[in-house]
Amino acid sequence: MCQKSSEQLLEQAEIESEVDDPVFFCQHCLDLKIMSATNTHPSYCGVCGNLDIITTSFQFWEDLYLEEYGRKYLEQSEVQIFTK
Repeated sequence: MCQKSSEQLLEQAEIESEVDDPVFFCQHCLDLKIMSATNTHPSYCGVCGNLDIITTSFQFWEDLYLEEYGRKYLEQSEVQIFTK
């Protein structure tokens, strides 16, 4: 789905992941809804079920999302933001 190759994406994400507050996202659909891993199951995407989860900076992820979907994730009307 993402236009960059998997190798390019992983390489750039690795560079960008050295930040204070990294984000975890699905490599396939770029969604942030990552379900936590257990001892018997790895983390997975809560939207498409993909197991390829990447850690990177928020800015890098936002740029990827904008490139792929043509809009910012947080500007969508259907996004629910939960706070404590």
